[in-house]
Amino acid sequence: MNDTFKLYLRKFIIVFFNDILIYNKSFDDHLHHLAQTFQLLQDHQFYLKLSKCSFAQQQVECLGHIVFASGVALVQDKVVIVQQWPIPNSFKALRGFLGLTGFYRRFIRRYSAMATPLTHLLTKEHLEWPEEAQLAFQQLKEAVSTVPILPLPNFSSGTGMGVILSEDGHSIVFFSKQFYPKLLHASTYFQELYVITATIKKWRQYLLGHSFIILMDHKSLKELMAQLIQTPEQQKYLLHLMGYDFTIQYMSGRTNVVVDALS
Repeated sequence: MNDTFKLYLRKFIIVFFNDILIYNKSFDDHLHHLAQTFQLLQDHQFYLKLSKCSFAQQQVECLGHIVFASGVALVQDKVVIVQQWPIPNSFKALRGFLGLTGFYRRFIRRYSAMATPLTHLLTKEHLEWPEEAQLAFQQLKEAVSTVPILPLPNFSSGTGMGVILSEDGHSIVFFSKQFYPKLLHASTYFQELYVITATIKKWRQYLLGHSFIILMDHKSLKELMAQLIQTPEQQKYLLHLMGYDFTIQYMSGRTNVVVDALS
């Protein structure tokens, strides 16, 4: 699906397996992009089931989220399920609760710290329910019930950065940020160098003392620490990287679409 829609991805289409989301700022654009999408599907001999489609909507439910002009919100049915979740009496029930709330962790500030007393219970031989577990249980319920609406990024701006911290294929935390005005006019090399240093500073508590790999689609930074320092700007950025154990690996843009979506 990503290969089929590669010309339109993050321009007016987002796909996840067989879920296709088409987003537009105007109804005329929507009609035009629907026609392009239908033609593309027809060219590749894909078929849609009408009962599973909706068109020209002001908001849609997509992958457990409500997407509308102002941003992304939780599906209210999921919020109600969390609110009514009984105190877990088995590891299966506890994993179910953590799985559902964890799916929306990006909406919840300090989710990992809040959920720690509950995840710690999963290491026990028998399920216990101490006071700190009950407090964490109620805090997560309250957090899911009061999550903010996350604004949508401007996919066409080209004026920001997007980074994902992951371990064993699982995303842990996301980081996206607009470039400051001076950086907008800098070369791609220095923009990418800024992304590395800003991210390492942001996630210092995760990275310091651990070996990690930086995946990026800019080849000139692959041998960053071995390059000859030629400018004061390089020296300023590289000073922020001292003391960290990392390697930089090149990842082509085609395989780096998740981070591209953040930026």
